[in-house]
Amino acid sequence: PPAEVTFKNSREYLEHRAKHGAPLDGSNIKIVKGCYWGYNGEDTVWWAEDGKAGTETIAFPNAQTYLHHRKLLGFPEDGTLIQRISKGFYWKAETLPHVHWNEKTAYPPAEVTFQSSEEYMKHRAEHGMPEDWSDIKIVKGC
Repeated sequence: PPAEVTFKNSREYLEHRAKHGAPLDGSNIKIVKGCYWGYNGEDTVWWAEDGKAGTETIAFPNAQTYLHHRKLLGFPEDGTLIQRISKGFYWKAETLPHVHWNEKTAYPPAEVTFQSSEEYMKHRAEHGMPEDWSDIKIVKGC
């Protein structure tokens, strides 16, 4: 979530804690690592504890529960800061070189086969995914 107060150095941090009667240490600091995310074109919003969009940790049953969760974690109580991703997944046969993308079906067959790393990275960028080699399912026996 956006910070309410940002400190330039440890002196500012300690002065702030002293001014507000807090212990002069690192106690009572809330660290939030997760993220809100949803699929493009769908209303459901998820919370991913690990901070990776696409990890289905919590699906909110209604807007009230979603907004309450945001409030508890210090996020704005609105629909901002939601990472949107495409449905689908990357996969690769264990013994073959190409990476594939399937959005509507299980694997195989491949719906999309990437012929180069440039084509693959462009696809990831277009689908809101990090431009790296993460989250590729390895299929054995193909």
